[in-house]
Amino acid sequence: MTTSQEQMMTEQHTDTVFRIITNKQSLLFQAQSAYFLVVRHLLGYSPRKSLAPCSISSQIMKSDADLSKGPLVCLGQIAKASKGHCLFYRLDHRCYGFVELIRKEMADCSMEQEDIIEAINGASEKLLSQMFHEQYGDEMLAYAKRHKGNGGLPRNWQSLTN
Repeated sequence: MTTSQEQMMTEQHTDTVFRIITNKQSLLFQAQSAYFLVVRHLLGYSPRKSLAPCSISSQIMKSDADLSKGPLVCLGQIAKASKGHCLFYRLDHRCYGFVELIRKEMADCSMEQEDIIEAINGASEKLLSQMFHEQYGDEMLAYAKRHKGNGGLPRNWQSLTN
């Protein structure tokens, strides 16, 4: 298989996992709730709750070239942090508990076991994280900026952003 074929397969697997997550309300809300905490961290808050299925890393950026390296997606400079500290995140679809829910939903959608394993193992965490950020990033950031207190993400959060 050529590199372009491998890349195309990775994109297809990632798209499949993304569609499963975003089309199943319980999976979507679990991912959005974790992403909300990530965005709150970006704004300078330190949530004390689990970020799963997301994970974060704070790194000092030396150049723009650093943004494209590695498995994490850069969300931007952390508020209330020293200059150059950027927050990176990833949506880990293989996170314990989350991956089982994805597998179950795939099976419920009549996917064969072999195809489920191939899609989960072949999906790119970085691409999945980028897709999730592109889909929900601006709206989540707007909501998180107005959110008061330490409460979690309400299920109707998108209706509250208008």
